[in-house]
Amino acid sequence: MKNRLKLTLVAALAGVLAISLFGCKNDTSSQEGNEWRDNISLVSRNKESAHTRLIGYDSVEEAVAASPEDSKYYMSLNGDWYFSLYYNADEVPGTFMNSDYSVDGWNTIPVPSNWQTRGYSVPTYTHDSYAWSTVDYDAPSIPDENEIGVYRREVEVPADWNGQEVYISFDGVESACYVYVNGTLVGYGEDSYTSKDFRVTPYLKFGQSNTIAVKVFKYVDASWLEAQDTLKMGGIYRDVYLYAAPKTEIKDIYIDTTFSKQNTSEAMLKISADVAAYGNVPSDHYMTGAIYDQDGNCVVEDTKLTNTNIVFSQEKKGGAALAEVSGRLSISNFTTWSAENPYRYTFVFVLRDGNGNAVHTVSYKYGIREVGFTTDNEGNKVFTINGQPLTLYGVVYYENSAVNGKAMTKEEMISDIKKMKELNINAVRSPGQPLSRTFIELCDEYGLYVISDMNLETEPVSLQGAQSIPGDQNIWQTALLDRMSNVYERDKNSASVIMWSFGNQSGSGSVLTNIKNWLIENESRMILYDAYLTEEEVSDTTSIVQQAEEKEIPNDNYDTVADVIAATDWDLDKLNDVVQNAEITKPIIIQDFDMGLLSSGGSMDSYVNLIQSSPKIMGGFFANWSDMAIYVPKDSENRVEIVKNTPYETNPELYELQYAASWSDYEDSASALEVNKYSINGIVNADRSMQSDAYELKNVYSAIRITPVDVRAGRFNVSNQNNFTSFEGNYIISYEVSSGGQVVKSGTVDGLTLAAGEQKEINLDYGTVGSTDYYVTITVKYAQNPSWCSESFDGIIFEKQYDITDNSVPVKNGSTADTTGGDFTVTEFIAPTITTLNSELAKGNIVISNPMNVNFSDAFSLYYEVIETNTYWSNPQPVIYTSGTVDQTNIGPYAEGVVLTLPLNVKAVEDGVYQVNITLTTKYAIGDIPAGYSWRYVFSPSTLSVEGIPFEIDYSRTPTAIYDDDGNQMRDENGNLMWEEGDPMPAVIENLYTEPENENEVPSSFIQISNDRVKMQINPETGLIQSFTVDGVDIFASGDGVQEGPIGNLYRRPTGGDYAAGLAGTENGDSIKQLSADPSAKDLLNGVRLDRIDAGHYRVSLQYALPSSDTSISSVSANNSMYSVVYDIYADGTLNVSVAFDLAPDTGIPTELSNILTLSGNYQNVTWYGRGPGETYPDKLYNSKVGQYESTVTDLILESLVPSGGDRSDTSWVALTDDSGKGVVITSDASKFAFNISKDYPWNDVLYSRDMTENAATIVSIIGAQRGNNAGDAADQTYMSENTMIEEGSQLQFSYRIVPVSSVEEASACAKETVSNAGTASIERVNISANTSYALQSLFADEQYLSSIADGLTITEGLGNNNQIFIKNSDLASESKGFLLQSLANNLYLTGVGISNNQKDSIEIGFAPYEEGKTWQTWSQNENELVAAGSGYSLTQATSIGVPGSRVTLMASTGKGTAGWTLSADVDNSTRVKVRNNTSGLYLTVVDNFSYKSTLTQLLDLREFNNPPDTDWDVYTSKAPDLSKFIQTSGHVTLWELLPADSQMWTLESDSRGFKIKNNSTGAYLGIRDVKDSITQTYTKTLVEYNPNNADEDPASIVWSISDVGGLVSIINVDYNLALESQLVRTKMTDLEKLHANITNDEDAFKNVYVLGIGTWKGSSAQKWNLRSSADLQVNVQAGENWFTNEGIDE
Repeated sequence: MKNRLKLTLVAALAGVLAISLFGCKNDTSSQEGNEWRDNISLVSRNKESAHTRLIGYDSVEEAVAASPEDSKYYMSLNGDWYFSLYYNADEVPGTFMNSDYSVDGWNTIPVPSNWQTRGYSVPTYTHDSYAWSTVDYDAPSIPDENEIGVYRREVEVPADWNGQEVYISFDGVESACYVYVNGTLVGYGEDSYTSKDFRVTPYLKFGQSNTIAVKVFKYVDASWLEAQDTLKMGGIYRDVYLYAAPKTEIKDIYIDTTFSKQNTSEAMLKISADVAAYGNVPSDHYMTGAIYDQDGNCVVEDTKLTNTNIVFSQEKKGGAALAEVSGRLSISNFTTWSAENPYRYTFVFVLRDGNGNAVHTVSYKYGIREVGFTTDNEGNKVFTINGQPLTLYGVVYYENSAVNGKAMTKEEMISDIKKMKELNINAVRSPGQPLSRTFIELCDEYGLYVISDMNLETEPVSLQGAQSIPGDQNIWQTALLDRMSNVYERDKNSASVIMWSFGNQSGSGSVLTNIKNWLIENESRMILYDAYLTEEEVSDTTSIVQQAEEKEIPNDNYDTVADVIAATDWDLDKLNDVVQNAEITKPIIIQDFDMGLLSSGGSMDSYVNLIQSSPKIMGGFFANWSDMAIYVPKDSENRVEIVKNTPYETNPELYELQYAASWSDYEDSASALEVNKYSINGIVNADRSMQSDAYELKNVYSAIRITPVDVRAGRFNVSNQNNFTSFEGNYIISYEVSSGGQVVKSGTVDGLTLAAGEQKEINLDYGTVGSTDYYVTITVKYAQNPSWCSESFDGIIFEKQYDITDNSVPVKNGSTADTTGGDFTVTEFIAPTITTLNSELAKGNIVISNPMNVNFSDAFSLYYEVIETNTYWSNPQPVIYTSGTVDQTNIGPYAEGVVLTLPLNVKAVEDGVYQVNITLTTKYAIGDIPAGYSWRYVFSPSTLSVEGIPFEIDYSRTPTAIYDDDGNQMRDENGNLMWEEGDPMPAVIENLYTEPENENEVPSSFIQISNDRVKMQINPETGLIQSFTVDGVDIFASGDGVQEGPIGNLYRRPTGGDYAAGLAGTENGDSIKQLSADPSAKDLLNGVRLDRIDAGHYRVSLQYALPSSDTSISSVSANNSMYSVVYDIYADGTLNVSVAFDLAPDTGIPTELSNILTLSGNYQNVTWYGRGPGETYPDKLYNSKVGQYESTVTDLILESLVPSGGDRSDTSWVALTDDSGKGVVITSDASKFAFNISKDYPWNDVLYSRDMTENAATIVSIIGAQRGNNAGDAADQTYMSENTMIEEGSQLQFSYRIVPVSSVEEASACAKETVSNAGTASIERVNISANTSYALQSLFADEQYLSSIADGLTITEGLGNNNQIFIKNSDLASESKGFLLQSLANNLYLTGVGISNNQKDSIEIGFAPYEEGKTWQTWSQNENELVAAGSGYSLTQATSIGVPGSRVTLMASTGKGTAGWTLSADVDNSTRVKVRNNTSGLYLTVVDNFSYKSTLTQLLDLREFNNPPDTDWDVYTSKAPDLSKFIQTSGHVTLWELLPADSQMWTLESDSRGFKIKNNSTGAYLGIRDVKDSITQTYTKTLVEYNPNNADEDPASIVWSISDVGGLVSIINVDYNLALESQLVRTKMTDLEKLHANITNDEDAFKNVYVLGIGTWKGSSAQKWNLRSSADLQVNVQAGENWFTNEGIDE
């Protein structure tokens, strides 16, 4: 047999190899040792060497049938075993293995099974960690708390097996086991996923009952090698059996195929065999071999393999003398094995004695095939099978069943394989986790390519330097050599195994290098591994590798010592880089190119197209096959009994499907989902029902692919991607043309012939096609279903519907909907707001806002009164000082912040206490509010949070105290202090004031629109609809947990793509979730506008700011997204809703733009006309057709275990109805939409879809724009279709209407009508004006600007404009090292309004001319602080978190925190500086326009800027302010990101063909020119700056078309049709950059850099630009109500 033990290969490991790979360790000790913990080098005791499974037969005929289970020498031990579970090794009874130990108290458990699926404990799941803390435990130690299962059963071994060798085989035990027979320890074995055979002959009693006992550990020290992304369970979970063989037996065989290079119909089969002799060693034995075809015909006669008899070794190992037999068989005119035709021959091997009698007969079903490499014309190594280039269309497959866990039955495996074949999958891999022997045998039989992995994944500890596992730690060498041998020896003859992998994500080092070398020496099949080994081991190192300065080769260098490059976690951009790199010639396999995480998939064709376009890429694997979830009894207290007595198959109602989020304690649902989401990562559900991802995969993996050439003209390309199978006779192409959901034309493509690998164009006859709503569906089916398929398989391998007529708008019939009905009555009440400052109230000023659509004085009377308490009175009592009524305020409808001056004229008494009451009284009844209803606004020191109201003091009212001779104030006979003059207390107090005992509350605000059928109430504060009923039936739901709507929404329940792209579970996700979920996060501007269109038609108009920061402090309109909505309510109950989003880049990246409706829970039936029946997204439309579909709310929700996805796109209408057929239809006159049905809001974290089915309301999302399911990162977006993204800074307008209906038929009819005179939510579109300057800001490149710098054209961040540049002037400074900061924007000096002696919290800062003697205009730098000279105050960011528009003020110096600044000087002029805040990274910036959210803030701002800082606003003072400590300033300063400089501003000059783009600084034009390469002498179209005034300069094309793309613009050269774009490239960091980034390892010293370029227009993010005019770039800040709040300084 081929020598798989090459001690010369790794001499230092000779001892390790001998123990691990050569025979078993014959340990006669009957006691357990410490093999299972803290002894990683000891991996087994008495375990047989790994080998191909060979079961003996009595005859050649039986061997040809090759059914081991029917052999008399095979005994299955599957079935019920006695079982007991313990949680600590010390608890296990020491004599449980003895026959006399009573198991009466034990339960029974079926074998194979995991004890977790039988009700004992629960599985453990970890995605990228261990089940224990790597901080608390050092390898190889494991926690004492463990799960140990002990098994017992009685077995009667046949008497006629006496005299033979008997073995017990365990195909899978997790994680390790001790085996006992009749109380004696037989052996120990680790490795959770491969077979363990033990020779039990000496311990058996033949013809009698034998006690077999097994102790199984869930975790052992070797579990440090098993951190796979799968469920961790315990148990004997694969087959257990006994098998017998003669004393002299065939132990193992190896078949190696070599095709004849001269005659491809001939092959040489090298046969190697291991033979063992127990007892007497024969000298006359020999071996023969024969080959039989699938029909049982002998095609190669029984042939002696060698000319000599077998010679056994003199030394016995494991009780046997060993021998190797090598020979050859040849075969001609054979059928090769491939996944397309998995033809297998049966090889029969017979060990014969000297008389030719059969001693041992075995067989193996073997597929004859040859795999290897060839080299194409470009020098690329191409992987081949049977001489043909092979592409793997794979899936990551972990054996896991919803019912049986890891103990999958053969029937379940066959079902999975059939589904895979039906989905056009041709390859499987189980990264780092060996597939079972049974599954691989089935792959041989049914035809799937397999990458066979050894049991290894140590990702959590694989990159820890010297502590990496396995790394260079030799203690792990034995275990890994054993594991590699277990897989290799078991699978070496499997035709399906085309490649080996020594684990997954386990780093690099000498231990794995030794594994690799051992495998190379013993096997010709290729090696795949997804980490990188040492450069020393690279034999064909490319120049890219040679650039590495360290020993390790990082992922970013792309190369590997394995035969195949594993592209793990590569984005499409990186993958394309490698494909285009001629220096890299190895094949590439894309690992996990997409994943089924939650609702996922999407854009799979982007990857497959790249795979098929490059010979370098040999395929990829989609992750994963199925969700990892299991059925668990709902009654958790009685799980064991339920599973035992009522299995899932007999009563599924007792069970529910659970995943890992249910098996541990978590802080909340969000945490549980975040930690465990990757366990829900399949394209099929755990119960094997199909997800939409599966159908998408099916189409892109199809061997017969259809791609459109010209859909309108019926032209399509057909390609045959098979390696060996022709099209004709095997496939049928048919098509159907449909309109309105009905087939109007059908046909087939006849006469098409396509050899494997060939493609042709076809033309389809559509017949007569109208202008709208026509589609063609093309279907490819098997001509006859293959033998492997399931009975339910429809034979379809590809099906896709194509849009013939660009059907973006729902089809209408030209009629207008009748929306007439009774006249509406509108009732509106919104309580006015009245506010003021104490200093303003002293002047009589109050600020009133009237949000109602009536004059203030028409609705209310206003009464005021001033209450005074004279503290000098002997018995101070409140009196009404003055009062009055204001009959006419002149405050109109929707008035905001009107200052009303009341004639208070108070002459206050010194030390008096004052209160001002304002009372409003309704002049007429408003809804349920009666006429004459009054309520008060009270302004007192406590309500104003001040010490007093500073009315002007009349000192004549102040009395003089009367003193006695001793200087004490005298008292009268009643004990009261005595006064004279002043304002004495009268004997009778008039106008005595008494606080009311019962006071009316301010009425709740409402807007109600109603007639005899319709009633709608709108919340005036939010603009949302509170209730909506038609004919007394609720359309919108109300009650606990129900939010008012429609809700303007940017957030969907996360899909897998959202998580993968960082759009969910991140700061971005939290931001857009908050904006959507919290009504207060949307700032309603200008209140609710209600307009009467006619008596039966009213319109509500609303506009909201969606701020990027806390608007209570400040608002920056340029950074706020805007959301507008218009409701049109008609007399029949029709509600038309128009929505507009105008997104700002700082808002974050939305995952959808939608309205969320909270509809009545009575609507349980859903009918729609659009794509269906499954979920669809812009990048996932496969397996969907436009038509009319029906479902229920519950069924739509329960499509997935975990809430995610579920959108239906291209919808014309959707109806939600109750059981009587009544309900609503939602449709649109403007555009098709997507919708989503749920029973909870997307921002509420829900672990299971079933948990929300009982919620009262039905949540419907009407989606105007969706991101694709594969959201993609920046590098992927270039390769994905345009409509899969929602760009930052884009705009969207859509509309829909809700119509009450009585039936689905009525719904369909209503949807074909249009509604008249509906309003439109407006958004401001891009206005491109000639001769206007703009900054061209790249959407893709982190919002950087197109720039003209000394080095040429580039994209970079803003360089700063005059608002951000200050002249540092030391000549006028009041201190020797001080300086003034003069703004280039206004030529004034940065100046605080004054200085404070009273330690005021903060002092405002503005700009003023230089004033000599005002020392605080001088600044000095004290470490990082900018200190105003002589003040003790520093320039400070007033908020702890700095955002554009933040307040900057003077605060007491603290030495650190938000008072830290950096002054950066201009390179060309050191006196010009930019001032950067060290905490926020933003720059000190002059405000262009400063406004106020409220008049109150404006009044406060004026007070702070126009008075000395130490002015006491709680008391009136007649003293003149101390102007020596005050400067009158103007303007405001804030923080802002760097704005573009002149070199980044471009003027658009009009041209007859478009625009010329001229740089404001250089005067040069943006252009494209053919530039000649001096080396290659070829011309390349290059972006240049063209100066037409330079006669020596070559001409360039300088005219560009600029067009609006959803609020952004594309810039395309009209001559070359090339678009201006930003590109992402990877480059190494400079030494300085590494220093700044604190990077010492060159492996990590890579960065992504955006560069400027041009490319063919494809609508990607990289080609979209934001045009920001000078007006857009103005610094406009609105101060909020908390503008003057000082959060303090970060201490």
